[in-house]
Amino acid sequence: MVIAIILVIILTILKGVVEAIKDKISFHYYESIFYTYNDSFWDPEISWRRKYKNGIPEDGPRFFLSTTTLVFLTDGWHLMKWLNNRFSDLIALLIFTFILNYNIIFVIICIIIYNVIKNVIFEVFFDDLLNSRK
Repeated sequence: MVIAIILVIILTILKGVVEAIKDKISFHYYESIFYTYNDSFWDPEISWRRKYKNGIPEDGPRFFLSTTTLVFLTDGWHLMKWLNNRFSDLIALLIFTFILNYNIIFVIICIIIYNVIKNVIFEVFFDDLLNSRK
């Protein structure tokens, strides 16, 4: 149990780091250390285009699932979001399995179901319901 608690603390610190990176590149990119790195990956003003062929949304996805499930492979912001979510999953797994003594298979299934539901709801709202009707 002590190891699980230590891992939860480490993962929580890592969540803070990736959240800070995500916010830094979103709101203060030109004042960040990332400004000196690969703009096409880190600069959110242009990196979002990396998920599309030729950087053009009308040309379709750059590769299979590059606009949904595998979007974290396309740019820094999505990679940090994905890592943040995975760290949350691991924290939940550790807490429920090794601290609260739930069955590990049950916990993994719950985490998978949670992520599927959350991602489906996100896609429905992002791709349809939140679009203006102009």
